[in-house]
Amino acid sequence: MFYLTGFKPFQGREKNGSETLMDSLSQESSLDYVHFNTLEVSWEAFDDFYQQLCETTVSGIIGFGEGERESIVVELVGRNICSGVDEFGVKRRNQRINDREPSTNPSRIRIPANRNIIESGNAGDFLCNYELFHLNRIHTPISGFVHLPPQGGTSDEEYLSAIKPTVMDIVSCNFLGEENT
Repeated sequence: MFYLTGFKPFQGREKNGSETLMDSLSQESSLDYVHFNTLEVSWEAFDDFYQQLCETTVSGIIGFGEGERESIVVELVGRNICSGVDEFGVKRRNQRINDREPSTNPSRIRIPANRNIIESGNAGDFLCNYELFHLNRIHTPISGFVHLPPQGGTSDEEYLSAIKPTVMDIVSCNFLGEENT
């Protein structure tokens, strides 16, 4: 099974571009073999989802979340550190995610050619990195995380017209040609 994930909005924000993206991609008939998940912005929500993933066969998984840049950024490494307060007030302060794991683990994501995509080795310390670190631990040929530009007050249509062609290339580059199970 292939999975794409996004996040619901942070408190005080109307939208999260990754949720807008998941809603749109889930309507694409060409992606009917992909499972879409939009998670609460919480440590526990991701932990519950990760537990479900560990109980199934995953052919590939890519997480999406809003970043700070106005570009699409592919994160190349998950770091074994987490910090921050989630939307339910749960705090984590500069703690290791897993004491038995190395300090970093690499993504297994292909980046399509001829696209304006930034590559990064630092997904931060909050939930995006937490998710990436865990996704890279799954025994699957494809794992990664992509930061999207913030949606802010941009309409869904305008936001999607700016990012969706590149995202579709990322998904196609990674999920097509693999066994669609």
